[in-house]
Amino acid sequence: MPGEGFDIEFKGVHKFYGTLEALHDVSISIRRGELLTLLGPSGCGKTTLLRILAGFVRPTQGEVWLAGERVNDVPPAKRNVGLVFQNYSLFPHMTVFDNVSFGLQMRHLDRATIQKRVQEVLELVHLLEYARAYPSQLSGGMQQRIALARVISIQPRALLLDEPFGAIDRRLRDEMQVEVRKLQQKLGITTLFVTHDQQEALIMSDRIVVMNGGRVEQEGMPLSIYDAPRTRFVAGFLGMDNLLPVQVLRREGQRAVVRLMEGAELIVPLAGELRGERITLAFRAECVCLAGAASGGPRPGPASNLVSVPGTVEFITNLGSRVVYEVRLPDGAILCAQAQRTDRAKEFIRGQQLTVTLKGDHCVLFAESGAGE
Repeated sequence: MPGEGFDIEFKGVHKFYGTLEALHDVSISIRRGELLTLLGPSGCGKTTLLRILAGFVRPTQGEVWLAGERVNDVPPAKRNVGLVFQNYSLFPHMTVFDNVSFGLQMRHLDRATIQKRVQEVLELVHLLEYARAYPSQLSGGMQQRIALARVISIQPRALLLDEPFGAIDRRLRDEMQVEVRKLQQKLGITTLFVTHDQQEALIMSDRIVVMNGGRVEQEGMPLSIYDAPRTRFVAGFLGMDNLLPVQVLRREGQRAVVRLMEGAELIVPLAGELRGERITLAFRAECVCLAGAASGGPRPGPASNLVSVPGTVEFITNLGSRVVYEVRLPDGAILCAQAQRTDRAKEFIRGQQLTVTLKGDHCVLFAESGAGE
């Protein structure tokens, strides 16, 4: 039986294609009205899991529950889920009205009900005035909203979104993310969202499940995963660019003292046990503070929450409002630092000597048992 308050549950789901294991023992629960994102690279199993929920793929092992019903043996047409893919699959010879009403007609609803519901959903997506237009007359963003309206019109038990913004440009994509999220919250519809874009996942989600190699790597609230990745893979995939090997010297309650960068010691928050052959210190580029070498900067003694070391600018990437610097440390390690261009005092050139300052509270530690990821 499903857990109380959950609309969707995957219980111990495995999927094999011959000898290839696409999913390994995946168990995920999605609360009623929640938007949960499956985040990961191509081939990690996220789309396979979505297609299993839709009924297009049968799990090799495990159970799938939807709205309190075990649906392993329920055909796709009877699951009443709404799917939106990267390609909108609109009928080019049909008007917007006819595209949106298609699913309702297949359910043999009366004309008055169809008319009323199509009008309601077109108002929701702000395209009522385009009811008589054809898809070719609409922009990519408009077509995307029509595909969404067509799905919403059938009042599905769950909404499944598989990379729905992949075919539109970045600016429009940013707008659509916010628009679809607002609509999902307004309707309160349980939603499974698939993407490889970490920024998109952070914007859209109530919770995120990071997948890697057919397994759940980490699950949690967006900012908790962003701030505290538990593995090297999650740290790298969510943009935590700086990963440095360190030695744990001792533990002080909920903190650990680690040695890094030419013997410098840093106090870092400690979450749980560190079990593994290697300990890695991870931190984001925006958490690194750069200052000109002449300014010195703080140079605390051992076991401080702040550490400063010299560095040399190796490479510069301009990103418009911000700049990313690759800085070489005395021991040869390269770290990334990011600065906003609004602070003109912190604009540097290639080859310049700097002081690099890092605060322990901005770092996380995790253990690794092997040589690879």
